[in-house]
Amino acid sequence: AVEKTASHPIAKAIINKAESLELVLPLTKGQIVEPGFGTLAEVDGRLVAVGSLEWVHERFKTKMNPSDLMNLERSLMNHSLSTSSSKYSKTVVYVGREGEGIIGVIAISDIVREDAESTVTRLKKRGIITVLLSGDREEAVATIAETVGIENDFVKASLSPQQKSAFISSLKAAGHHVAM
Repeated sequence: AVEKTASHPIAKAIINKAESLELVLPLTKGQIVEPGFGTLAEVDGRLVAVGSLEWVHERFKTKMNPSDLMNLERSLMNHSLSTSSSKYSKTVVYVGREGEGIIGVIAISDIVREDAESTVTRLKKRGIITVLLSGDREEAVATIAETVGIENDFVKASLSPQQKSAFISSLKAAGHHVAM
């Protein structure tokens, strides 16, 4: 329900899945979106957050040790990698509720477009460098980069929208031509 009015592709994927399962979503109030981190809203009188591990943990100071949560995420990612093709990007978001801390984890897979690798290859042949900037975790971004043929030197993960913008601005300031 928290993601209902958010515009981020991950939020849309969560809502699409909920709708396909015909889940009844409760009403929310006071939604706040922090780009690159997550979404917060009141659901049934309590705040609920959906977003990155660090961001959700910071909001609800769970009793669970953050390293235990990271181990849970690694386990989830490893399971996801072993059960699906490398053509899929795996992203993990956390759900937290006021008074309870982190109460759930959602893993989302997104398939890489069929023409992505050939597009990157054609750009390379023309001398055009492709850079991948993402807010997703390093593991998910590395999988995509490898699949489409982008070298590690040109991959930046776990970036906020502001960091992406600053990176692009620095490229432009250095005289590079930038297309997105």
